[in-house]
Amino acid sequence: MSPIPEYNVPGPSRSPIRVALVGLGRIAVSHAAALQASGAAQLALVVDHRLQRCQHFSERYNVPYLDDFEATLSRADIDAIEICTPHVTHPAFAIAAACHGKHVLTEKPLATRIEAADAVIAAAQLHHIQVGVVYQMRFTPAAQQLKKWIEEGAIGKPLGARGVLTWHRPTHYYAGSTWKGRWATEGGGVLINQAIHLIDLMLWYLGEVTQVRAYYANVAHPEVEVEDTAQLHLRFSEGSTGIIYASTAYVADAPLFLEIIGEQGTCRLIGESALLEKKGSTTRVEGTAASTGGPSYWGSGHDALIDAFYHNVQEERPFLVDAQEGRKSLAVVLAAYDSARLNEPVSFPYSHTLTEIDPKNMPHPALVIEEEEAALRKN
Repeated sequence: MSPIPEYNVPGPSRSPIRVALVGLGRIAVSHAAALQASGAAQLALVVDHRLQRCQHFSERYNVPYLDDFEATLSRADIDAIEICTPHVTHPAFAIAAACHGKHVLTEKPLATRIEAADAVIAAAQLHHIQVGVVYQMRFTPAAQQLKKWIEEGAIGKPLGARGVLTWHRPTHYYAGSTWKGRWATEGGGVLINQAIHLIDLMLWYLGEVTQVRAYYANVAHPEVEVEDTAQLHLRFSEGSTGIIYASTAYVADAPLFLEIIGEQGTCRLIGESALLEKKGSTTRVEGTAASTGGPSYWGSGHDALIDAFYHNVQEERPFLVDAQEGRKSLAVVLAAYDSARLNEPVSFPYSHTLTEIDPKNMPHPALVIEEEEAALRKN
C-alpha cells in the first residue's frame, strides 16, 4: 500500500481551474458549494437541459448558465467539466469532455458497464486530461485516520473486514426521479448507488479483490425494478476477506460502519468517527458534520475531494481517486451482480460484464430477506 497523500498543501499561486457544473440535480448543491469554497477552482458555468434549474442555480450562485452541453464543450473559458448527471450518462459526458481537452470530475459510478469505464480511461490517456471520481468518503478525517493506522501497522496485518450500510429510501425518492430505480439508467440499486462508497473504502484499505460472491434482492421497494438489499463476500489478494451488508430498506439513514480486524488490533469507522482498539485501550478520533448542505450520511468529504482534485490538476499530479481507481469499485459491483445472477463466485481480473440485465430473473435469496425482516422487527 502507498502512503497517504497530503491534502490542501499550499503551492505556487496558480490561476483557478474554471469549471462547468453539468447536471443540476440533488447532489449538485454540494458540488456547487464546494467549488465556491475551493482555492483551486472557480464555478464558472452551470449546465442542464432543464432551463428552470439552470436559472435557479445561476441566481443562487451568481454564475452564467447554459442548457446546451455541446456548446459548453466549445468554450475556451472552461477548463474542466464536473458531472452530476444520471449514472448511465457519465461515460458519454466524460469522453466528450476529454476529446475537447477538458479535465473531468464525475460523480460515482464512473460508468454502469466495465467496457464504458475502460473507454473513459482510454480517452483520458489519449487526450492527456485528468479524470477524478467522487468517492468523498475517502476524504473525511475519520476515513483518512483509518488509512493511517493501517499503513503504520497499528493493527498488524489485516485479516478481515466487515461493512454495514443501512439507509432509508422512501417511495418518493424514486417517484421524483426519471432514472433512479431502473436497471437501464441507474445500472442497479443499493450496490451501485450507495454501497459502492463502502466498497471503495474497503478496497482502499485492503487492496485488490480476487473473488466476489454475492446475493441481492428487492425486499421493500416493489415500485422499482432494482435491488434494495445485498450481501457480498470478498477475497483479497493479500489473503484477507471482507463481508458487506447493504440495504436501503431500513427505517433511517444509520451511520456507515466499517471494521477491520488485524493480527494486533481492530479499527472501526462509524460515520465520522474513527476508533482503534489495541491491547485493551481505545483511541477515538472524531470528525465533523457535512458542511456543503448535503445529508450528513454523505460524509464531510466533498469539499476536500473537490479542492484536492483541482489542486492536482493545477500541479499536474495524479489524483487519489482517478479513473483507474474508480474502475476498481465499479468492477466489484458489476461482478457482484454477475455472481448473484449466475449463483456462483466471480473471479478477477474483471474485464467484461458476464450477464445481461434481466429483471424478471432477479433472485430473492431467502437469507437476505430473512436478515432484513429480522432487522426491521428489532427496530
